Amino acid sequence: MRIAALPAPSSDAAIAWQGFARDRRNSGNLASGVSPTATSGDPKQGLIWALGALKLTLGDRVASGPSSLRRSSAPAAIDWTIFALDKMNVPIGAAILPYIDRGLTYPAENAPLLQDLRADLGSAVSRAGRQALSRKVCALGDNPCLTAASKAKAWLELGDQLALKGRASQALTAWAAALRYVL
Repeated sequence: MRIAALPAPSSDAAIAWQGFARDRRNSGNLASGVSPTATSGDPKQGLIWALGALKLTLGDRVASGPSSLRRSSAPAAIDWTIFALDKMNVPIGAAILPYIDRGLTYPAENAPLLQDLRADLGSAVSRAGRQALSRKVCALGDNPCLTAASKAKAWLELGDQLALKGRASQALTAWAAALRYVL
């Protein structure tokens, strides 16, 4: 039996299945209000799930929205990011993340139509970095690990400061930079 075949709504109890990528992403039930990265599972898998959900939502908007949405490069950037995070390595995936944001804002007439998706993307990237950092355990004297955790914390804080100033693209870039140190 596949979890995606179940007609039940997503809930806190269903979070454990998200590590298998068969709950809300494949069922299309994205409106539960349960954060996909709220799971106790792997933050990287939570981010991959959030990117998949973002792509599904974007696909729905492209299908029903103005023609300018079809020119967005965001769907391709999402595919490449998911592939890189899942099959290659985190630094490449983290480097591609800002291109999703750029795809959501180009052409310029798309930016107001996709502002909520940009916010969702920023939240997912920031949340994944924070969860991974909170789970990173460095042994006393493990300087490479301690340095990586310190760099990740600095990038996350910089992203927060940029977000407070309304600089969403730069904030996303900073949060994405933190990922390579903790995922």
